[in-house]
Amino acid sequence: MAVTVKIDDKTRAPAKRGSKSGPDASGFDASALPADSYNGQMALVIWLVLLALICLPWWFFEATLPFAIGMPLWCLGSMVGTLWLGPKLTARGRRAVGKSAIISSTNQPQIKTLIGKASKILGIAEPEAFLETSATPAPQQAAPPKAPPAHPVSREEAGRLKSLLHNASHAAAEALHREEKVPKLIRNLGSPSVRIVPRALLVHKEAFENLDAHEVSALVVRALVHERQGHSRRLFLLDLVETTQPPIVLALVWPVVIYAKILRAMWLPHAQQNTDRIALFLVKNPNLMLSAILKDIAARDAHMQEMHVTSADVSNWINQRGHIGMAGEEISTQYKLGRAIHEDPPLEARLQNLQNWAKSSEYSSALEKLKTSR
Repeated sequence: MAVTVKIDDKTRAPAKRGSKSGPDASGFDASALPADSYNGQMALVIWLVLLALICLPWWFFEATLPFAIGMPLWCLGSMVGTLWLGPKLTARGRRAVGKSAIISSTNQPQIKTLIGKASKILGIAEPEAFLETSATPAPQQAAPPKAPPAHPVSREEAGRLKSLLHNASHAAAEALHREEKVPKLIRNLGSPSVRIVPRALLVHKEAFENLDAHEVSALVVRALVHERQGHSRRLFLLDLVETTQPPIVLALVWPVVIYAKILRAMWLPHAQQNTDRIALFLVKNPNLMLSAILKDIAARDAHMQEMHVTSADVSNWINQRGHIGMAGEEISTQYKLGRAIHEDPPLEARLQNLQNWAKSSEYSSALEKLKTSR
Protein backbone atom coordinates (compact mmCIF):
# COMPACT_ATOMS: atom_id res chain seq x y z
CA MET A 1 0.00 0.00 0.00
CA ALA A 2 1.31 3.45 -0.88
CA VAL A 3 0.35 5.04 2.42
CA THR A 4 2.87 3.64 4.89
CA VAL A 5 2.45 4.14 8.61
CA LYS A 6 4.25 1.93 11.08
CA ILE A 7 4.70 1.74 14.82
CA ASP A 8 7.18 -0.70 16.26
CA ASP A 9 6.46 -0.11 19.95
CA LYS A 10 3.05 -1.64 20.61
CA THR A 11 3.41 -1.22 24.35
CA ARG A 12 3.35 2.56 24.15
CA ALA A 13 0.48 4.06 26.12
CA PRO A 14 -2.22 5.69 23.98
CA ALA A 15 -2.10 9.43 23.69
CA LYS A 16 -4.52 11.50 25.68
CA ARG A 17 -7.29 13.37 23.90
CA GLY A 18 -5.87 16.45 22.25
CA SER A 19 -2.29 15.40 22.99
CA LYS A 20 0.51 16.18 20.58
CA SER A 21 3.14 14.08 22.31
CA GLY A 22 3.33 11.21 19.82
CA PRO A 23 6.62 9.52 18.94
CA ASP A 24 7.30 11.96 16.11
CA ALA A 25 5.64 15.09 17.50
CA SER A 26 8.83 17.13 17.73
CA GLY A 27 9.79 16.25 14.15
CA PHE A 28 6.41 17.28 12.82
CA ASP A 29 6.46 20.53 14.77
CA ALA A 30 9.92 21.37 13.42
CA SER A 31 8.59 21.15 9.85
CA ALA A 32 5.32 23.00 10.52
CA LEU A 33 4.74 26.44 9.05
CA PRO A 34 4.44 29.20 11.69
CA ALA A 35 2.10 31.13 9.36
CA ASP A 36 -0.60 28.52 10.03
CA SER A 37 -0.95 29.35 13.73
CA TYR A 38 -0.16 33.05 13.36
CA ASN A 39 -2.70 33.72 10.61
CA GLY A 40 -5.34 31.76 12.50
CA GLN A 41 -4.85 33.99 15.52
CA MET A 42 -4.84 37.14 13.37
CA ALA A 43 -8.09 36.07 11.70
CA LEU A 44 -9.74 35.81 15.11
CA VAL A 45 -8.41 39.22 16.18
CA ILE A 46 -9.66 40.88 12.98
CA TRP A 47 -13.08 39.24 13.42
CA LEU A 48 -13.35 40.55 16.99
CA VAL A 49 -12.36 44.06 15.88
CA LEU A 50 -14.95 44.04 13.09
CA LEU A 51 -17.67 42.88 15.47
CA ALA A 52 -16.71 45.63 17.94
CA LEU A 53 -17.00 48.24 15.18
CA ILE A 54 -20.39 46.85 14.14
CA CYS A 55 -21.81 46.65 17.67
CA LEU A 56 -20.33 49.86 19.14
CA PRO A 57 -22.66 52.42 17.43
CA TRP A 58 -25.71 50.75 18.97
CA TRP A 59 -24.60 51.99 22.41
CA PHE A 60 -24.78 55.68 21.44
CA PHE A 61 -28.58 55.90 21.28
CA GLU A 62 -31.06 55.04 24.00
CA ALA A 63 -33.53 53.52 21.55
CA THR A 64 -30.95 51.01 20.33
CA LEU A 65 -29.58 49.98 23.74
CA PRO A 66 -31.51 46.66 23.74
CA PHE A 67 -29.85 45.81 20.43
CA ALA A 68 -26.47 46.91 21.80
CA ILE A 69 -26.79 44.30 24.54
CA GLY A 70 -28.30 41.58 22.39
CA MET A 71 -25.94 41.93 19.42
CA PRO A 72 -22.74 40.76 21.18
CA LEU A 73 -24.67 37.93 22.83
CA TRP A 74 -26.00 36.82 19.43
CA CYS A 75 -22.49 36.93 17.94
CA LEU A 76 -21.10 34.87 20.80
CA GLY A 77 -24.00 32.43 20.76
CA SER A 78 -23.88 31.81 17.00
CA MET A 79 -20.14 31.19 17.12
CA VAL A 80 -20.32 28.83 20.11
CA GLY A 81 -23.20 26.96 18.50
CA THR A 82 -21.29 26.54 15.23
CA LEU A 83 -17.90 25.61 16.64
CA TRP A 84 -18.97 23.40 19.57
CA LEU A 85 -22.60 22.34 19.26
CA GLY A 86 -22.54 21.77 15.49
CA PRO A 87 -19.78 19.10 15.48
CA LYS A 88 -21.44 17.24 18.35
CA LEU A 89 -24.76 17.13 16.52
CA THR A 90 -23.02 15.94 13.35
CA ALA A 91 -21.37 13.00 15.12
CA ARG A 92 -24.58 12.20 17.00
CA GLY A 93 -26.50 12.17 13.72
CA ARG A 94 -24.10 9.65 12.19
CA ARG A 95 -24.35 7.41 15.26
CA ALA A 96 -28.13 7.52 15.02
CA VAL A 97 -27.98 5.99 11.53
CA GLY A 98 -26.73 2.75 13.02
CA LYS A 99 -23.78 0.40 12.71
CA SER A 100 -23.76 0.69 8.91
CA ALA A 101 -22.56 4.30 9.22
CA ILE A 102 -19.72 3.52 11.65
CA ILE A 103 -16.36 2.62 10.11
CA SER A 104 -15.19 -0.57 11.79
CA SER A 105 -12.86 -3.51 11.28
CA THR A 106 -15.79 -5.31 9.65
CA ASN A 107 -16.93 -2.93 6.90
CA GLN A 108 -13.72 -0.90 6.30
CA PRO A 109 -10.80 -2.81 7.90
CA GLN A 110 -8.09 -1.00 5.91
CA ILE A 111 -9.30 2.48 6.84
CA LYS A 112 -9.96 1.51 10.46
CA THR A 113 -6.42 0.13 10.85
CA LEU A 114 -4.93 3.19 9.16
CA ILE A 115 -6.79 5.57 11.48
CA GLY A 116 -5.51 3.72 14.55
CA LYS A 117 -1.86 3.61 13.43
CA ALA A 118 -1.72 7.17 12.07
CA SER A 119 -3.38 8.57 15.21
CA LYS A 120 -0.67 7.00 17.38
CA ILE A 121 2.11 8.37 15.20
CA LEU A 122 0.57 11.85 15.23
CA GLY A 123 0.05 11.73 19.00
CA ILE A 124 -3.73 12.24 18.96
CA ALA A 125 -6.62 10.23 20.35
CA GLU A 126 -8.15 7.98 17.71
CA PRO A 127 -11.34 9.72 16.50
CA GLU A 128 -14.62 8.03 15.74
CA ALA A 129 -15.02 7.35 12.02
CA PHE A 130 -18.25 7.38 10.03
CA LEU A 131 -19.50 6.97 6.48
CA GLU A 132 -21.67 9.83 5.28
CA THR A 133 -23.82 10.52 2.24
CA SER A 134 -24.65 13.70 0.35
CA ALA A 135 -26.97 16.06 2.16
CA THR A 136 -28.88 16.73 -1.06
CA PRO A 137 -31.06 13.84 -2.26
CA ALA A 138 -30.49 12.39 -5.71
CA PRO A 139 -32.83 13.83 -8.35
CA GLN A 140 -35.81 11.64 -9.12
CA GLN A 141 -36.00 10.30 -12.62
CA ALA A 142 -39.09 11.07 -14.65
CA ALA A 143 -41.43 8.21 -15.40
CA PRO A 144 -40.71 6.66 -18.81
CA PRO A 145 -43.18 7.62 -21.57
CA LYS A 146 -45.82 5.12 -22.47
CA ALA A 147 -45.04 2.99 -25.49
CA PRO A 148 -47.15 3.64 -28.59
CA PRO A 149 -49.64 0.95 -29.51
CA ALA A 150 -48.13 -1.96 -31.40
CA HIS A 151 -48.77 -2.30 -35.11
CA PRO A 152 -48.09 -5.17 -37.52
CA VAL A 153 -44.54 -5.31 -38.95
CA SER A 154 -44.15 -6.00 -42.64
CA ARG A 155 -41.51 -8.34 -44.09
CA GLU A 156 -39.59 -5.37 -45.48
CA GLU A 157 -39.48 -3.60 -42.09
CA ALA A 158 -38.47 -6.85 -40.39
CA GLY A 159 -35.58 -7.22 -42.84
CA ARG A 160 -34.36 -3.68 -42.22
CA LEU A 161 -34.57 -4.21 -38.44
CA LYS A 162 -32.58 -7.44 -38.68
CA SER A 163 -29.90 -5.66 -40.72
CA LEU A 164 -29.67 -2.82 -38.16
CA LEU A 165 -29.31 -5.27 -35.28
CA HIS A 166 -26.58 -7.15 -37.14
CA ASN A 167 -24.63 -3.95 -37.84
CA ALA A 168 -25.02 -2.80 -34.22
CA SER A 169 -23.76 -6.11 -32.81
CA HIS A 170 -20.83 -6.06 -35.23
CA ALA A 171 -19.87 -2.51 -34.17
CA ALA A 172 -20.13 -3.47 -30.49
CA ALA A 173 -17.90 -6.48 -31.03
CA GLU A 174 -15.26 -4.28 -32.75
CA ALA A 175 -15.36 -1.79 -29.86
CA LEU A 176 -14.82 -4.56 -27.33
CA HIS A 177 -12.00 -5.96 -29.44
CA ARG A 178 -10.26 -2.58 -29.41
CA GLU A 179 -10.92 -2.36 -25.62
CA GLU A 180 -12.19 1.18 -25.88
CA LYS A 181 -12.91 2.73 -22.50
CA VAL A 182 -15.13 5.70 -21.80
CA PRO A 183 -13.32 8.23 -19.57
CA LYS A 184 -14.67 8.09 -16.02
CA LEU A 185 -15.99 11.46 -14.91
CA ILE A 186 -15.29 12.53 -11.35
CA ARG A 187 -18.64 12.45 -9.61
CA ASN A 188 -19.93 15.59 -7.93
CA LEU A 189 -20.10 15.00 -4.18
CA GLY A 190 -20.82 18.57 -3.11
CA SER A 191 -18.64 18.10 -0.02
CA PRO A 192 -15.12 16.87 0.84
CA SER A 193 -14.40 13.20 0.17
CA VAL A 194 -12.91 12.93 3.66
CA ARG A 195 -13.38 15.55 6.36
CA ILE A 196 -12.62 15.94 10.02
CA VAL A 197 -14.81 17.43 12.72
CA PRO A 198 -13.72 17.55 16.37
CA ARG A 199 -13.15 13.93 17.48
CA ALA A 200 -14.85 12.44 14.40
CA LEU A 201 -13.69 11.58 10.89
CA LEU A 202 -16.23 11.41 8.06
CA VAL A 203 -15.65 9.52 4.79
CA HIS A 204 -18.12 10.12 1.98
CA LYS A 205 -19.63 6.86 0.77
CA GLU A 206 -19.36 7.89 -2.88
CA ALA A 207 -15.71 8.92 -2.53
CA PHE A 208 -14.74 5.35 -3.40
CA GLU A 209 -16.18 5.92 -6.90
CA ASN A 210 -13.77 8.82 -7.54
CA LEU A 211 -10.70 7.63 -5.63
CA ASP A 212 -8.82 4.37 -5.35
CA ALA A 213 -8.04 2.86 -1.95
CA HIS A 214 -4.60 4.52 -1.73
CA GLU A 215 -6.01 7.98 -2.49
CA VAL A 216 -8.74 7.58 0.14
CA SER A 217 -6.04 6.57 2.64
CA ALA A 218 -3.99 9.66 1.77
CA LEU A 219 -6.99 11.91 2.44
CA VAL A 220 -7.65 10.09 5.73
CA VAL A 221 -4.07 10.84 6.81
CA ARG A 222 -4.51 14.51 5.83
CA ALA A 223 -7.70 14.71 7.89
CA LEU A 224 -5.91 13.31 10.93
CA VAL A 225 -3.12 15.87 10.49
CA HIS A 226 -5.79 18.59 10.45
CA GLU A 227 -7.03 17.26 13.79
CA ARG A 228 -3.49 17.27 15.19
CA GLN A 229 -2.93 20.86 14.11
CA GLY A 230 -6.17 22.05 15.70
CA HIS A 231 -7.92 22.83 12.40
CA SER A 232 -11.03 20.71 12.79
CA ARG A 233 -13.44 23.28 14.26
CA ARG A 234 -12.53 25.99 11.75
CA LEU A 235 -12.78 23.53 8.86
CA PHE A 236 -16.21 22.45 10.10
CA LEU A 237 -17.29 26.10 10.12
CA LEU A 238 -16.02 26.64 6.56
CA ASP A 239 -17.75 23.49 5.27
CA LEU A 240 -20.99 24.47 7.01
CA VAL A 241 -21.03 27.94 5.45
CA GLU A 242 -20.16 26.55 2.01
CA THR A 243 -22.78 23.79 1.94
CA THR A 244 -25.73 25.38 3.79
CA GLN A 245 -28.81 25.58 1.57
CA PRO A 246 -30.55 27.88 0.95
CA PRO A 247 -27.84 30.52 1.47
CA ILE A 248 -30.40 32.97 2.90
CA VAL A 249 -30.31 30.90 6.10
CA LEU A 250 -26.77 32.15 6.67
CA ALA A 251 -28.14 35.66 7.23
CA LEU A 252 -29.22 34.49 10.68
CA VAL A 253 -25.62 33.65 11.59
CA TRP A 254 -23.92 36.57 9.86
CA PRO A 255 -21.08 36.72 12.46
CA VAL A 256 -20.13 33.16 11.45
CA VAL A 257 -20.20 34.10 7.76
CA ILE A 258 -17.88 37.06 8.39
CA TYR A 259 -15.46 34.85 10.31
CA ALA A 260 -15.57 32.23 7.54
CA LYS A 261 -14.64 34.80 4.89
CA ILE A 262 -11.70 36.01 6.97
CA LEU A 263 -10.52 32.45 7.60
CA ARG A 264 -10.77 31.50 3.93
CA ALA A 265 -8.71 34.51 2.88
CA MET A 266 -6.10 34.64 5.63
CA TRP A 267 -5.78 31.22 7.23
CA LEU A 268 -6.99 28.39 4.98
CA PRO A 269 -4.20 28.49 2.33
CA HIS A 270 -1.52 28.27 5.06
CA ALA A 271 -3.40 25.55 6.94
CA GLN A 272 -3.75 23.42 3.79
CA GLN A 273 -0.08 23.85 2.88
CA ASN A 274 1.01 23.00 6.43
CA THR A 275 -1.18 19.89 6.46
CA ASP A 276 0.20 18.76 3.09
CA ARG A 277 3.76 19.06 4.38
CA ILE A 278 3.17 17.00 7.52
CA ALA A 279 0.93 14.42 5.81
CA LEU A 280 3.65 13.72 3.25
CA PHE A 281 5.82 12.30 6.06
CA LEU A 282 3.28 9.49 6.43
CA VAL A 283 2.15 9.12 2.81
CA LYS A 284 5.69 9.36 1.36
CA ASN A 285 4.35 9.60 -2.20
CA PRO A 286 4.01 13.13 -3.65
CA ASN A 287 2.20 11.97 -6.79
CA LEU A 288 -0.36 10.09 -4.70
CA MET A 289 -0.94 13.21 -2.61
CA LEU A 290 -1.36 15.35 -5.72
CA SER A 291 -3.81 12.89 -7.25
CA ALA A 292 -5.89 12.61 -4.08
CA ILE A 293 -6.01 16.39 -3.58
CA LEU A 294 -6.98 17.13 -7.19
CA LYS A 295 -9.70 14.47 -7.34
CA ASP A 296 -11.11 15.60 -4.02
CA ILE A 297 -11.30 19.21 -5.23
CA ALA A 298 -12.72 18.20 -8.62
CA ALA A 299 -15.52 16.33 -6.81
CA ARG A 300 -16.84 19.57 -5.25
CA ASP A 301 -15.54 22.42 -7.41
CA ALA A 302 -18.25 23.79 -9.71
CA HIS A 303 -15.77 24.97 -12.35
CA MET A 304 -14.03 21.60 -12.65
CA GLN A 305 -17.41 19.88 -12.79
CA GLU A 306 -18.40 22.11 -15.71
CA MET A 307 -15.17 21.15 -17.47
CA HIS A 308 -15.99 17.43 -16.98
CA VAL A 309 -12.64 16.57 -15.41
CA THR A 310 -12.01 12.82 -15.39
CA SER A 311 -9.77 10.59 -13.30
CA ALA A 312 -7.66 10.03 -16.41
CA ASP A 313 -7.21 13.81 -16.75
CA VAL A 314 -5.74 13.98 -13.26
CA SER A 315 -3.42 11.02 -13.85
CA ASN A 316 -2.25 12.37 -17.20
CA TRP A 317 -1.65 15.85 -15.79
CA ILE A 318 0.52 14.42 -13.00
CA ASN A 319 2.46 12.17 -15.41
CA GLN A 320 2.99 15.01 -17.91
CA ARG A 321 3.99 17.55 -15.28
CA GLY A 322 7.15 19.33 -16.28
CA HIS A 323 6.99 18.76 -20.04
CA ILE A 324 4.57 19.40 -22.89
CA GLY A 325 3.10 16.35 -24.53
CA MET A 326 2.87 16.31 -28.32
CA ALA A 327 -0.16 14.02 -28.70
CA GLY A 328 -3.56 15.65 -29.09
CA GLU A 329 -4.91 13.93 -25.97
CA GLU A 330 -1.94 15.14 -23.89
CA ILE A 331 -2.35 18.74 -25.08
CA SER A 332 -6.09 18.60 -24.38
CA THR A 333 -5.52 17.24 -20.87
CA GLN A 334 -2.87 19.83 -20.04
CA TYR A 335 -5.04 22.64 -21.38
CA LYS A 336 -8.25 21.61 -19.58
CA LEU A 337 -6.97 20.66 -16.13
CA GLY A 338 -4.00 23.02 -16.28
CA ARG A 339 -6.32 25.93 -17.08
CA ALA A 340 -8.65 25.00 -14.20
CA ILE A 341 -5.70 24.92 -11.80
CA HIS A 342 -4.22 28.16 -13.15
CA GLU A 343 -7.56 29.94 -12.71
CA ASP A 344 -7.47 29.03 -8.99
CA PRO A 345 -4.30 30.77 -7.68
CA PRO A 346 -4.50 29.33 -4.12
CA LEU A 347 -4.77 25.80 -5.54
CA GLU A 348 -1.95 26.40 -8.01
CA ALA A 349 0.31 27.73 -5.25
CA ARG A 350 -0.63 24.83 -2.98
CA LEU A 351 0.25 22.19 -5.56
CA GLN A 352 3.51 23.93 -6.41
CA ASN A 353 4.48 24.23 -2.75
CA LEU A 354 3.81 20.53 -2.21
CA GLN A 355 6.02 19.59 -5.16
CA ASN A 356 8.80 21.91 -4.00
CA TRP A 357 8.59 20.51 -0.46
CA ALA A 358 8.82 16.92 -1.71
CA LYS A 359 11.98 17.76 -3.69
CA SER A 360 13.64 19.80 -0.95
CA SER A 361 16.60 18.67 1.10
CA GLU A 362 14.76 19.90 4.20
CA TYR A 363 12.02 17.29 3.65
CA SER A 364 14.54 14.50 3.00
CA SER A 365 16.51 15.40 6.12
CA ALA A 366 13.40 15.63 8.29
CA LEU A 367 12.14 12.30 6.96
CA GLU A 368 15.40 10.60 7.87
CA LYS A 369 15.30 12.07 11.37
CA LEU A 370 11.76 10.79 11.86
CA LYS A 371 12.78 7.31 10.74
CA THR A 372 15.67 7.17 13.19
CA SER A 373 13.55 8.50 16.06
CA ARG A 374 11.12 5.56 15.91
